[in-house]
Amino acid sequence: MGRPHNRPTNPWWTKECSDALQHRQICSRKWRKSAHSRKHHKQTRNYESKELKTKAKQAKANYVEAKQIAQNIIKQARETGWRTFISEITSDKSSKEIWTKFNRLRGKTYEPIKPLKLNDRFITDNNEKAQVLTNHYKTVASDQNLHPSFLNVKSQQNPIIEQELQANSSLDPEVNEVSLLNRKFVMSELKNALNKKKSTAPGADQIHYNILKQLPNESMEILLSLINSSWEQGTLPDSWKEATIIPIIKPKR
Repeated sequence: MGRPHNRPTNPWWTKECSDALQHRQICSRKWRKSAHSRKHHKQTRNYESKELKTKAKQAKANYVEAKQIAQNIIKQARETGWRTFISEITSDKSSKEIWTKFNRLRGKTYEPIKPLKLNDRFITDNNEKAQVLTNHYKTVASDQNLHPSFLNVKSQQNPIIEQELQANSSLDPEVNEVSLLNRKFVMSELKNALNKKKSTAPGADQIHYNILKQLPNESMEILLSLINSSWEQGTLPDSWKEATIIPIIKPKR
């Protein structure tokens, strides 16, 4: 008897699932064996045994039934696992914990970065790995590795970009030279951002993007002012940090 299938990486997998798969395998082997015996008997004796035909037919029916039962048991276990997972999501759980459990439910396991070899030395510490990779990509993106034609364009454009940034910087000595990239948002940028948004499910406030798109000018000015205040202060309202997450399992997954 072969070893029954199991799913040690899937937290929703149960002993009932393993038993159902094992029973399906047994029925499958019996069906194949009876079909082979029926075919062999017909080829060697030039006639078909009614008894073998009946056994093969029954074996096939048993396999089909066992297959359907296994599918139902696994489906029920998966759905129960998802419901349990969703019910355990709370505000005190970190995103790392949630995504780790989510990937385990999908059958994905975390594979740590393998040791890196540098100058005949193996690096196992994750922080040191990150530094090695940073230095590597920094070197790859340095000027010495860029194409001469790109370097020529870069040398011409850099002074222009720096000049534009300086021209748009604040002259107020109390402001730390706010560049063009840090200026306030304007109405055209807000409307452009809203127009690019698709009609997705709303958050806890139940406000759809379609509602924001249809706001009158006075209300749009208030929204723009709120966004700019958040941008300048570097803070977000607590309600903007909340989200309603409903994982939906895909069919046949």
